[in-house]
Amino acid sequence: MIEHYLNSSSDRDQFQDLLPLITQTLIEALNFGQEATTQEELELLIELVGTEPRFLCRQIVDVVGAMLQVAEAEALEEGTRKLAIEFVVTLAEARERRGAITSAYYRGATGALLAYDITKHHTFDHIKKWLNELRLHTDKNILIMLVGNKSDLSSSRAVPVDVAREFTQKEDLFFIETSTLDSSNVESAFLGLLSHVYRTVNKKHVFVDGAESN
Repeated sequence: MIEHYLNSSSDRDQFQDLLPLITQTLIEALNFGQEATTQEELELLIELVGTEPRFLCRQIVDVVGAMLQVAEAEALEEGTRKLAIEFVVTLAEARERRGAITSAYYRGATGALLAYDITKHHTFDHIKKWLNELRLHTDKNILIMLVGNKSDLSSSRAVPVDVAREFTQKEDLFFIETSTLDSSNVESAFLGLLSHVYRTVNKKHVFVDGAESN
């Protein structure tokens, strides 16, 4: 376990310096089609973000960018691609446990997923707080998708779909319900937001290029 190697400040500093190499190894393994290495690096990052998410502050943009590449890589096995989504879910859960997080997590963000547990109403109640924090630290045009997780447990539902949908309409968010247990809509949520972000960023680039050419 990673936490066994982080007992002192010097150990933590040394591990912090290794993060760019871990990310680089992941990208290289992805580019060269090395499935096993890609899985190993993903599992290491998932364990890290679940244990000590603060270590990712400096590299969060690069790491999340790598996760997007993994999720889009059709040549990878489905299980490998889902590890990238598991990383995002684990990061969100770690953030919830530790409360407010540094603005470094938000820097440069063009899209975000806000997740709650449909069987636990208090997790939905917390969404407003995270939404306010997200909007405080990001561009006003950031695209946000609200994700109701554990749709496989609909018999234990505490948050009605209509309530969540009404909230998203009021706050101008995208909305989807997923299940990480049976993988229902998980990839659709991740790649759906990604496609919206891509189209938005692409439109901005076209506008800028057009403005520059005048």
